[in-house]
Amino acid sequence: IFTWQQALLGGQVLSPASLSKMTTAYKYNHGTVGNNGFGLVIRQPRGALHFIRHSGGGPGFNSEMAWYPDVKLSVIILGNVEGFAPAPGAERLREYVVSILSGQPVPAPIVHRQVPVNAKALAAYRGTYVLSPEFSITITLEGGQLFQQGTNQSKFPIFPETPTQF
Repeated sequence: IFTWQQALLGGQVLSPASLSKMTTAYKYNHGTVGNNGFGLVIRQPRGALHFIRHSGGGPGFNSEMAWYPDVKLSVIILGNVEGFAPAPGAERLREYVVSILSGQPVPAPIVHRQVPVNAKALAAYRGTYVLSPEFSITITLEGGQLFQQGTNQSKFPIFPETPTQF
Protein backbone atom coordinates (compact mmCIF):
# COMPACT_ATOMS: atom_id res chain seq x y z
CA ILE A 1 0.00 0.00 0.00
CA PHE A 2 2.82 2.37 0.87
CA THR A 3 4.49 1.75 -2.51
CA TRP A 4 1.21 2.49 -4.30
CA GLN A 5 0.66 5.66 -2.27
CA GLN A 6 4.18 6.90 -2.99
CA ALA A 7 3.83 6.18 -6.72
CA LEU A 8 0.40 7.82 -6.95
CA LEU A 9 1.22 10.95 -4.95
CA GLY A 10 4.77 11.09 -6.32
CA GLY A 11 3.58 11.67 -9.87
CA GLN A 12 4.39 8.23 -11.28
CA VAL A 13 0.77 7.24 -12.00
CA LEU A 14 -1.00 10.45 -13.05
CA SER A 15 -0.01 13.50 -15.03
CA PRO A 16 0.85 16.55 -12.91
CA ALA A 17 -2.46 18.18 -13.97
CA SER A 18 -4.53 15.12 -12.97
CA LEU A 19 -2.66 14.74 -9.68
CA SER A 20 -3.29 18.41 -8.90
CA LYS A 21 -7.03 18.03 -9.59
CA MET A 22 -7.19 14.88 -7.46
CA THR A 23 -5.44 16.49 -4.47
CA THR A 24 -7.11 19.92 -4.57
CA ALA A 25 -10.37 20.53 -2.71
CA TYR A 26 -13.02 21.44 -5.26
CA LYS A 27 -15.75 24.05 -5.03
CA TYR A 28 -19.36 22.97 -4.67
CA ASN A 29 -21.94 24.20 -7.16
CA HIS A 30 -22.99 26.90 -4.68
CA GLY A 31 -19.40 28.25 -4.51
CA THR A 32 -18.03 27.10 -1.16
CA VAL A 33 -14.84 25.04 -1.04
CA GLY A 34 -15.33 21.53 0.28
CA ASN A 35 -13.03 18.93 1.78
CA ASN A 36 -12.90 16.63 -1.23
CA GLY A 37 -10.68 16.23 -4.24
CA PHE A 38 -11.29 13.48 -6.79
CA GLY A 39 -11.76 10.44 -4.54
CA LEU A 40 -9.82 11.88 -1.60
CA VAL A 41 -10.57 13.89 1.53
CA ILE A 42 -8.37 16.97 1.79
CA ARG A 43 -8.27 18.73 5.15
CA GLN A 44 -6.35 21.29 7.12
CA PRO A 45 -8.04 21.29 10.52
CA ARG A 46 -7.46 24.42 12.56
CA GLY A 47 -4.12 24.08 14.34
CA ALA A 48 -3.41 20.67 12.81
CA LEU A 49 -1.40 19.29 9.93
CA HIS A 50 -2.74 19.40 6.36
CA PHE A 51 -3.55 15.88 5.14
CA ILE A 52 -4.93 13.99 2.18
CA ARG A 53 -6.71 10.73 3.01
CA HIS A 54 -8.88 7.93 1.82
CA SER A 55 -10.55 5.22 3.86
CA GLY A 56 -12.53 2.10 3.27
CA GLY A 57 -14.13 -0.78 5.02
CA GLY A 58 -16.66 -3.53 5.00
CA PRO A 59 -17.75 -6.48 7.07
CA GLY A 60 -14.83 -7.34 9.33
CA PHE A 61 -12.28 -4.71 8.27
CA ASN A 62 -11.55 -1.02 7.92
CA SER A 63 -8.61 0.92 6.57
CA GLU A 64 -7.21 4.42 6.49
CA MET A 65 -4.43 5.86 4.35
CA ALA A 66 -3.30 9.44 4.92
CA TRP A 67 -0.50 11.54 3.54
CA TYR A 68 0.79 14.63 5.35
CA PRO A 69 2.69 16.39 2.54
CA ASP A 70 4.11 19.24 4.65
CA VAL A 71 6.03 16.82 6.88
CA LYS A 72 6.36 13.97 4.35
CA LEU A 73 4.52 11.53 6.62
CA SER A 74 2.39 8.60 5.52
CA VAL A 75 0.11 6.81 7.97
CA ILE A 76 -1.58 3.60 6.86
CA ILE A 77 -3.85 1.71 9.24
CA LEU A 78 -5.39 -1.66 8.41
CA GLY A 79 -7.91 -2.96 10.95
CA ASN A 80 -9.66 -6.26 11.30
CA VAL A 81 -12.71 -4.72 12.95
CA GLU A 82 -15.65 -3.01 11.31
CA GLY A 83 -15.48 0.77 11.32
CA PHE A 84 -18.53 1.03 13.57
CA ALA A 85 -17.40 -1.51 16.18
CA PRO A 86 -16.81 -0.45 19.80
CA ALA A 87 -13.03 -0.50 19.21
CA PRO A 88 -11.49 2.60 17.62
CA GLY A 89 -11.59 2.38 13.83
CA ALA A 90 -8.71 3.04 11.46
CA GLU A 91 -9.48 6.76 11.13
CA ARG A 92 -9.39 7.30 14.90
CA LEU A 93 -6.20 5.23 15.21
CA ARG A 94 -4.59 7.36 12.49
CA GLU A 95 -5.49 10.48 14.47
CA TYR A 96 -3.90 8.95 17.59
CA VAL A 97 -0.68 8.06 15.72
CA VAL A 98 -0.35 11.57 14.30
CA SER A 99 -1.03 13.10 17.73
CA ILE A 100 1.71 10.97 19.28
CA LEU A 101 4.19 11.81 16.49
CA SER A 102 3.32 15.52 16.84
CA GLY A 103 3.79 15.52 20.60
CA GLN A 104 0.09 16.16 21.19
CA PRO A 105 -1.94 14.42 23.89
CA VAL A 106 -4.02 11.44 22.87
CA PRO A 107 -7.49 11.30 24.43
CA ALA A 108 -8.56 8.23 26.34
CA PRO A 109 -10.63 5.89 24.15
CA ILE A 110 -14.37 6.34 24.34
CA VAL A 111 -16.25 3.26 25.47
CA HIS A 112 -19.61 2.99 23.72
CA ARG A 113 -22.49 1.25 25.49
CA GLN A 114 -25.83 0.63 23.87
CA VAL A 115 -28.97 1.36 25.91
CA PRO A 116 -32.52 0.18 25.19
CA VAL A 117 -34.84 2.77 23.64
CA ASN A 118 -38.49 2.09 22.90
CA ALA A 119 -39.64 1.74 19.30
CA LYS A 120 -41.86 4.85 19.42
CA ALA A 121 -38.90 7.03 20.42
CA LEU A 122 -36.72 5.45 17.70
CA ALA A 123 -39.43 6.03 15.08
CA ALA A 124 -39.27 9.78 15.75
CA TYR A 125 -35.78 9.89 14.23
CA ARG A 126 -36.86 8.54 10.82
CA GLY A 127 -36.44 10.97 7.96
CA THR A 128 -33.96 12.62 5.65
CA TYR A 129 -31.59 15.19 7.14
CA VAL A 130 -30.05 17.58 4.58
CA LEU A 131 -26.52 18.56 5.63
CA SER A 132 -25.61 20.40 2.42
CA PRO A 133 -27.08 20.75 -1.07
CA GLU A 134 -25.01 17.74 -2.15
CA PHE A 135 -25.29 15.52 0.94
CA SER A 136 -28.08 14.21 3.14
CA ILE A 137 -28.47 11.38 5.64
CA THR A 138 -31.55 9.18 5.65
CA ILE A 139 -32.54 7.46 8.90
CA THR A 140 -34.77 4.39 8.64
CA LEU A 141 -36.23 2.03 11.25
CA GLU A 142 -36.20 -1.63 10.27
CA GLY A 143 -37.18 -4.38 12.70
CA GLY A 144 -36.60 -2.15 15.73
CA GLN A 145 -33.10 -1.10 14.51
CA LEU A 146 -32.21 2.38 13.27
CA PHE A 147 -30.09 2.62 10.12
CA GLN A 148 -28.21 5.58 8.63
CA GLN A 149 -27.43 6.05 4.95
CA GLY A 150 -25.61 9.04 3.50
CA THR A 151 -25.98 10.16 -0.10
CA ASN A 152 -24.30 7.56 -2.36
CA GLN A 153 -23.08 5.59 0.67
CA SER A 154 -23.83 2.22 2.21
CA LYS A 155 -26.47 1.79 4.89
CA PHE A 156 -25.30 0.83 8.38
CA PRO A 157 -26.93 0.39 11.79
CA ILE A 158 -26.70 3.05 14.47
CA PHE A 159 -27.05 2.31 18.17
CA PRO A 160 -28.41 4.45 21.02
CA GLU A 161 -26.04 5.32 23.86
CA THR A 162 -28.78 7.47 25.45
CA PRO A 163 -32.35 8.06 24.25
CA THR A 164 -31.05 11.04 22.23
CA GLN A 165 -27.43 10.17 21.36
CA PHE A 166 -26.37 7.52 18.85
